[in-house]
Amino acid sequence: MKWDRNSFLDILQRYIDGTCTAAEKAQMDYWYGLLDEEEGAAIADTEPAKLEELLWDRIQARAQPDVAKQAPQQKGFSVKRTFYLLTSVAASLLLIGGWLYLSQQTAEFVGSSLQATRKINEIIGINRAEHVLSDGSKVILEPNSRIWYEDFTDVRKVHLEGDAYFDVARDPDRPFLVYTGELLTTVVGTTFTIRSSQKKEVEVAVHSGKVIVGAVAQDGVFSKRTTLRKEVVLTPNQKVIYELSKKDFILDLVDEPRIVVPSVAAAAEQQNLFVFEGVPLDDVLHLLEKTYGIQVVTLDESLRSCPVTADLSAESLYTKLDIICAALNAQVDKNGTRIILKGGGCY
Repeated sequence: MKWDRNSFLDILQRYIDGTCTAAEKAQMDYWYGLLDEEEGAAIADTEPAKLEELLWDRIQARAQPDVAKQAPQQKGFSVKRTFYLLTSVAASLLLIGGWLYLSQQTAEFVGSSLQATRKINEIIGINRAEHVLSDGSKVILEPNSRIWYEDFTDVRKVHLEGDAYFDVARDPDRPFLVYTGELLTTVVGTTFTIRSSQKKEVEVAVHSGKVIVGAVAQDGVFSKRTTLRKEVVLTPNQKVIYELSKKDFILDLVDEPRIVVPSVAAAAEQQNLFVFEGVPLDDVLHLLEKTYGIQVVTLDESLRSCPVTADLSAESLYTKLDIICAALNAQVDKNGTRIILKGGGCY
């Protein structure tokens, strides 16, 4: 395969700047090894512009089958020479144009050249679209987001940059791991959303099932073992915000809680489950807890027996609570993943 020079320059620039993927870094290490192997100490006296030409010529030569057969075996390359190459080629690239944006041709080049070595798959979100992975899991990538992963074996590992919704195929024998910078999200079969495009924080919101979110000691994207500094367990309608600067978790509820018990959801549609006629507040709150999987309590004993009369069938959870509190002159307060009704009384 003949590689496009602009694609090569783009990957080389991102390699120098430290923004390339692990797969691209592995490929660039190999290319530098070729140059160091064949030129040896002579590269130290080579002009920066010439170094770039030499590297490109070696890559082109190795891309030709007949030349590749005559090439000597690859040897280990000097870290000192590689550092010299990096700084020299960087100076050359700045002179001839700086940054080049990743084109579709580049993506095809990376995918095809690395498939035979590390079997790394990459999906880039251009428009919001659903992608089905080899295990049947579904991922909806937001624009300017991407995932990459090795072929799934005993563990399913995915690396995410940006925002994505995951619907993970249940497989108790093969956990599904999502690495997002400093965070590791572990599931078996569930639906959840990860948002990391804000750069200052990462948010994980659970829609169904159970998710474990942990802060990793280091970014071990494809490591066999990852050490967790701390972790939290999330259930439906819960979310956690990880502040990158503080290295800390903030537990909260999702913005729009959903009904999480299928049987209750069906009853709500068929039997007007949320139509109340003089029902004690305590019973209403217990029903909301069961329906949404969220703890809803009142700390005032006198409120628990207050009758509630309202049709809340078409309302969201927060609107339901607002209507109830308006009737009782009470207030809604959130404490982490718990909702508390305060003040007010029976009228």
